[in-house]
Amino acid sequence: MIAPALGKVGWSASYGEDIKTRQLRANLVALASVHCRDKKEYVHTARHMMDNFFADSSSLADDVRQSVFRLALGGSSSEESGKLWYQLMKVAEDPHTPQGTRVDAFATLGYVTDPMLKQRTLDWCLSPSVKPQDFFQPMLGVRASGEEAAKFCWKWLEANFPAVFARVSTSRPNLLTNVFNCCAGGSCTEEMAQRVEALMKKYHLKIIARALSQLCESIRANARLVNSAKSSVVSSADYWSALLTSISGCLVIGMSSAFAGFTARFGIPSFVAGLIVGGAGMGLQQRRLSPEKEEEAAAGEKALAGKHYPSSKLPSQEHLLERQSYVSSVNYATKIPNWVAEAITYQSVTSKNADRKRAVFKADDEVPEMFRASNADYWDSGWSRGHLSMAGAHKDDQDAQNDTFLLSGNIVPQDLSMNGSDWLRLEYLTLDLAREHGPDSDDAVYVVSGPLWMADSPEDKLTKDIGAKPHTKVIGDNELAVPTHMYKVVYDTKTNSSAAFIMPNKPIRYEKNLKHYQVPIERVEKATGLDLTAMKRGSDLCGPESRCVKKGGRRINSWRMFGAIQSAKERETFVRRVKRAIDRNYLTDDNFLLTKMIREEMVDHHAATTPVELLGLGEYADKLQQAFDGLDARETGKKTVKESA
Repeated sequence: MIAPALGKVGWSASYGEDIKTRQLRANLVALASVHCRDKKEYVHTARHMMDNFFADSSSLADDVRQSVFRLALGGSSSEESGKLWYQLMKVAEDPHTPQGTRVDAFATLGYVTDPMLKQRTLDWCLSPSVKPQDFFQPMLGVRASGEEAAKFCWKWLEANFPAVFARVSTSRPNLLTNVFNCCAGGSCTEEMAQRVEALMKKYHLKIIARALSQLCESIRANARLVNSAKSSVVSSADYWSALLTSISGCLVIGMSSAFAGFTARFGIPSFVAGLIVGGAGMGLQQRRLSPEKEEEAAAGEKALAGKHYPSSKLPSQEHLLERQSYVSSVNYATKIPNWVAEAITYQSVTSKNADRKRAVFKADDEVPEMFRASNADYWDSGWSRGHLSMAGAHKDDQDAQNDTFLLSGNIVPQDLSMNGSDWLRLEYLTLDLAREHGPDSDDAVYVVSGPLWMADSPEDKLTKDIGAKPHTKVIGDNELAVPTHMYKVVYDTKTNSSAAFIMPNKPIRYEKNLKHYQVPIERVEKATGLDLTAMKRGSDLCGPESRCVKKGGRRINSWRMFGAIQSAKERETFVRRVKRAIDRNYLTDDNFLLTKMIREEMVDHHAATTPVELLGLGEYADKLQQAFDGLDARETGKKTVKESA
C-alpha cells in the first residue's frame, strides 16, 4: 500500500506542488518509518537523505525530517545505525542547531538499534547540556521505538528516578508529568498502572498527583478495552485487512497514519491501536477520579504554586512560551510579547551562577519565522531592546539568564533613556523585595510585565481624554510594534502585598516617586484584556511610601540626562543640557553612549561639527573634545581587537 503511493509522490518535494501532496508525502514517509524498516531500499534511501542532511541541513524538509531519521536509525544494521547516531548526536549538541531540528534529533536518537546506545540516549537526558524543556524528548524516542524498548524505558525511569526528579525539581511540574507520559503513557496493562502508582507513592509526588492518577486511570481503561477486543472478531488481522481494502486510498492513508503513530508510540499491535483510538470516548469516561483520589489530587494542586505565576490560570493563553526564567505570551501581530510572568527569589537575585557577558540577544526559534523578531529590526531604529523579565533577576542559572535575551519572548522596543532610568528603578524595587526575603525563605516576588498602547493626551495623563489619538509606530522589516507605555504588576508573597505601575515609553526628564506611576491592577486589566486576578492580593505594596521612593543613583540620573539631551529640539536647550552633563561629570568611559549620542545630535540636528562650534572656546568645549577623543580611542580599540581575533 505504501510503496505505490510513495513512488508516485516521491521522497522529496518538487517545485510547484500543492500542500495536499506535501501532506500525503509526510504521512507516507511516517508510515514507512514504522512499517518498512525491513525494506532495504527504503532504509537505503533514508540513510542517503540523512547523509545529505549532515552535509547540508536545508536539504531535508522539516515535515519528513523526523520520519527519515527514524527509518534510517531503526532500519539499519547495528553498526550503520551507531554511526548515524553519533552524527545525529553532534547535531543535537551543537548550540547553533535550530530548535526545530534539535527537537527532531532528540526525539529520534532512541530509534538506534544498538541497546547500549539506547541506554546512552536515556542517560544523556540527565546531562546538563540538555535543557529541562527538551530532556524528555530522547525518552520519547526510546519509548516509541518498539515494545521491548518501551519496557526498557520504564525500567530506566524506575532506576534513575532520583536523578530525573533532581533534573526537573527546580523547573515547572508539567515537565515531570511529561516524563511519566513518555515512559508509561498508552500502556495497556494493570501491572503498569500499579508500577506508576508505586513510584508515585515511593517519592510522595503530591504535586502531580492528579495528573498521575489520570494517567493510571487511562492505562486501566486501555487494558479493559484491549482485553475486550481480544475476545472480539475485530482482534483478527484478516478483519482489518478486509476493512482497509474496502476503503478508498486517501482514507486508508489517514487511518493507517493514525494507527502507525499510535503503534509506534505505545508499542502495541496496530489493530489494538485502532481500537483504542476508536474507543477514546470510553477511555475519557473512565478517567474520572474516585472521591479519595480527587481529594488527594486537590491537596497536590493546593501545594502547587506556578513556577512563574502565582496561579495555574495564566493571564491569557495566546501563543505561550515557557522558559526557565519566565513564561510569556507572544503576539504574532505585534511581534513582541503580550506579557511576561516571572518569579524572582532571593536565590535568583543573589546567586553568581550566570554571567551577563555570556548572554546575547537572539531570535527565538520557537516562534514561526514570519512572526519572529530579529536583531536587525532594532538596528538604527533609535529604540533599545528592552527586557520585560530582567536579566539581573535570574543569576542562578546561565540558561535562565540567556532566555531573557530571546527577542520574541521577552524583548520590546523601549526608549533607551526610560529603560535605563525609571524602568530600571522599578526593576530595582522588585530585586530589593526579593533580597529582603533572606536565604532561607521560600517566598517569591511575582512580576507580570508587558507593553501598552494608550491614547496621547495633552497632559500625558493615564486617564481618558476627549480627542486623544491612538497610534502605533513600527520598526524593522518585521514591523515590530513600539508600545506607547509599559506596565509592571508586582505581588510579593512575603509581605502579601501587590501593586501595578504604568510608565510612558519615552524620556522622563524629572525623577518622581514610583507611586506617581502606580495604578489599580484593574486599570492594567482594562487596558490589556488580561486576567490578573491572581496578582490582586493583600495590601498595597506602596503603602509604606518609603518603599516606592527609590531614588536614582548616578547611573540612573545619567540615563535621564541622556533622554533630556536627545529630546532637546532647540539648539539653546541642547547646549544648556550638554553643559549640565559636563558639570555633573557624566561624559565618562562608562557612559560612552551618552557621549556618542551628543556627537550625533550635534552634527545631525544642531549644525555643529566640533565642540567649539557648539559651545564656543573655553572649558566646556575642551571637556567635550576630551570625551570625543575617549570615544574614538574606545572604538579604535574595539576594531583592533576584532581584527586581531
